[in-house]
Amino acid sequence: MSGRKNNSPGILNIIPGYKGYKAKESRRDEDKQARLALAREYDLIAQRLTDAQGELVRAQQFAAISNVERLERSLRRFTDRLRTATYGYGGLFSERSIDEHALDQIAAFDHALGDGVDKLGQSVEDLVAAATKGADLSEATRATQEQIDALNRRFDLRTEAINSGNLVEDEPMFPNLKPEKQADRAGEIFPPPPAPTQQAGSTAPQQPATNPTTTTPTSSAETEAEVDAEMAARQAKQQSGQQ
Repeated sequence: MSGRKNNSPGILNIIPGYKGYKAKESRRDEDKQARLALAREYDLIAQRLTDAQGELVRAQQFAAISNVERLERSLRRFTDRLRTATYGYGGLFSERSIDEHALDQIAAFDHALGDGVDKLGQSVEDLVAAATKGADLSEATRATQEQIDALNRRFDLRTEAINSGNLVEDEPMFPNLKPEKQADRAGEIFPPPPAPTQQAGSTAPQQPATNPTTTTPTSSAETEAEVDAEMAARQAKQQSGQQ
């Protein structure tokens, strides 16, 4: 790709002092540096679209020039947004404490915008290559414009998170950054008791021994019959002794 290197995954990593807005006193500078670094990368892609128009003129592919020109204008509007965005003193830049999930989400938006550099750059190169060959550009133009639109929506959400200082709810890009709902954490708050474990070399606790013989309760009628029989036996014994 002419004019730029494929180093976008490290764009934010090479910004001096960028630490994902953890330090309150450096947040405004980190935001500015991140936006300017991203704008420079996307400016290179916009310049590639500008250069491509000259290539198409030389290749006499005049029908494709308008498509490329529209994409260039759209992308330059996005880079202008990156470069000139301004924020007040609320939200991320207020003195209040900012939730860690919100800070992580803003940093994730930054990294997502950085990841989009190579993806968009490759789409532009593919489109220019197809244009110089006289291929139909309708699908490639649509796909590239959708990527630019997605970048704008991503930046809108980032702006919302910065201005509010809160987590952007219902954001499908980063579901793992959302705090768990209280109901979903029931198992964490009240965990079930752990199952007993048996250590190596130890024997399992013995259960209390039970008497295999059981006593069947007798009714009162049976008890009286036994007493009468015993008394009759004694009387018979006494009578035999007297004889």
